[in-house]
Amino acid sequence: MVAPGFIDPHTHTVEDLSSPERNSNLSYLMQRVTTVPSGNDGCHTPKKDGFTIAQILTKWEQQGIGTNAALLAGHANVREQVLPGSNHKFSRHQGHAPRFAAYCRRKETQVSHQS
Repeated sequence: MVAPGFIDPHTHTVEDLSSPERNSNLSYLMQRVTTVPSGNDGCHTPKKDGFTIAQILTKWEQQGIGTNAALLAGHANVREQVLPGSNHKFSRHQGHAPRFAAYCRRKETQVSHQS
């Protein structure tokens, strides 16, 4: 079998890719993984950092990273922005879903204009 690279659909690589010491992502490349989506557990950035998706992508572009990466909009990060204090339980019956969607559309536009 010949494969140019693999996608690991569930990774926790945001901190590694953001670190100048670990941004080459060698542990994945040594396993022939060339694409790493991250943010799939609800947070696109560790709560202690609080960076936006746009800030993370800008940092990666400036310092370079060793693999392809996709950064998912973590529902926990979005919920914290839409419903501050984030102990709120999400309920589509309470009208939160349209607010979440509007927030993500606004942020998506901001990110795409920075590229």
